[in-house]
Amino acid sequence: MTTSHIPTDSLSQRQIRGADCVLCGITLSPETAVDLGERVRMEASLRWFPRACKTHPGVEELVVPPGRPIPAVVDLHFTQYRGWSCVWCQRALTRETGSHHVGYARGRQGAHVLDCEAWACTKCKEESDMTKFCSKCQQPIRDGEEATEYPVDAGSAAAMTVYWHVKCPKR
Repeated sequence: MTTSHIPTDSLSQRQIRGADCVLCGITLSPETAVDLGERVRMEASLRWFPRACKTHPGVEELVVPPGRPIPAVVDLHFTQYRGWSCVWCQRALTRETGSHHVGYARGRQGAHVLDCEAWACTKCKEESDMTKFCSKCQQPIRDGEEATEYPVDAGSAAAMTVYWHVKCPKR
């Protein structure tokens, strides 16, 4: 059972908030929980934060891996916002370039939620899957560039590593 296939309407409010395990429903503590990453159900504009017991077999496979950061909605061009061009390189999405759903761009203007789906070309999607990205400048860290690794132990969240350029390249 994966959390991407769990219907959110069958979960309790405590499971949607991450207080209870989405797989078995028991109350979680920081010592017993694995954070599975933020999920979005767009039809209801619902963000939910599933967590599961560390004791479930294969629970590590359910964690959403941190990938290349998606720009905020206010930083997108109209064609990126509409899903017509790559969210990272602005290349038009065609049969030749491919198009891949990579997540959601977030944003608000007052009470209005501006969230939209983010799409990427095949080149950027593959780069996103295989490349380390600087947390300061959002640029890929290429071979030979100096970077610092910061392991993050977030208690109940999945452990991850954040990377920073020693000196960020100019855009």
